Amino acid sequence: MSDVLQLLDPIEDEKLCVFLLEKALSKLPAGQHKILGIFDLRGFRSQNADLKFLTFLVFLSPYR
Repeated sequence: MSDVLQLLDPIEDEKLCVFLLEKALSKLPAGQHKILGIFDLRGFRSQNADLKFLTFLVFLSPYR
């Protein structure tokens, strides 16, 4: 499985994230501009963290 994960392009993950966020925002009623993300961190370890993607999410949040 780790070989498959190495083949995935991190930029594609970011593009998918932006697409899904834009789609969610487009479904909000007029005048609404906020969504809530809930993350299940059970089993979270620093060894399995994608810090580059987390950094992307943190820097993306001001541009909503």
